[in-house]
Amino acid sequence: MDPVIVLGMHRSGTSMIARMLDKLGLFVGADVQGDHESLFFMRLNETIFQAAGASWDYPAKVASCLAEPHQVEEQAAQLGRLLKGPTIEQYLGATPETSAARAKRKRPWGWKDPRNSYTLPVWRRIFPEARIVHVARNGIDVAASLRRRHLDLTIPGYQRLTGQKPPQFGFFYLGEIRFTQRCATLEGGLSLWQEYMDAITMQQRQTPPEAWLNLRYEDVLADPDPAIDRLVAFCGLAPDSATKIAAATLGRKDNAYRFLQDDELLVFARSVLDQSLFGYEDDVRALVT
Repeated sequence: MDPVIVLGMHRSGTSMIARMLDKLGLFVGADVQGDHESLFFMRLNETIFQAAGASWDYPAKVASCLAEPHQVEEQAAQLGRLLKGPTIEQYLGATPETSAARAKRKRPWGWKDPRNSYTLPVWRRIFPEARIVHVARNGIDVAASLRRRHLDLTIPGYQRLTGQKPPQFGFFYLGEIRFTQRCATLEGGLSLWQEYMDAITMQQRQTPPEAWLNLRYEDVLADPDPAIDRLVAFCGLAPDSATKIAAATLGRKDNAYRFLQDDELLVFARSVLDQSLFGYEDDVRALVT
């Protein structure tokens, strides 16, 4: 059974959708971290990015690299070998020989990682029947969330661990995680969101439409039941009614269009109305004018 691949820009609600899918019966990995990303598949995606000289915050090089069919073939061959080896145990949480592991291979499975937005050609070469769940969120809230994470988490964390201020430009690490100064500003975060949305739009043009399920974060928060029904049908899941009700509680309605609660963000939203907002133009304009 080919997987369900969850993608979308960072801070766009992919974690919420992954938690819903997990609750509804999709196996998303025994190695998920706090944001519900499988460490196994995240590191495989990181390998692809690093081979291209790219990173999550500057992804252009991986897009250029994977525009070449021979690069996709090469990466798919390498990852295909890894998926058949013992390292898959990290994702499965059991050795391939055990009955538990074999059962997990037969049930609907998948993983979530925003980097899938760029590495999808490789995964579709390995899994041509993969189903793709794309989660979109308005770019103003994404940019604000990226900046908030940067200011509230990464800078104090860096200072606590090193006793120094992080570099003014470029990037720095906290443990294994690479953080970027690009997202220290709303403008930088919005431009990164636009890059990811451009890449996803291109992927959709190159993939059969029936392979995609597109969800808007704000719509899921406003009325989760229809979204859950679509996820269940699209992913081939069979949860009972109580499980569906529980999954519907995993989002917070007040996270939709959070920029409306902040005067600075309202000013920023009005300043970018002439930019591409990937289907959110009318909504944002109606909300701020």
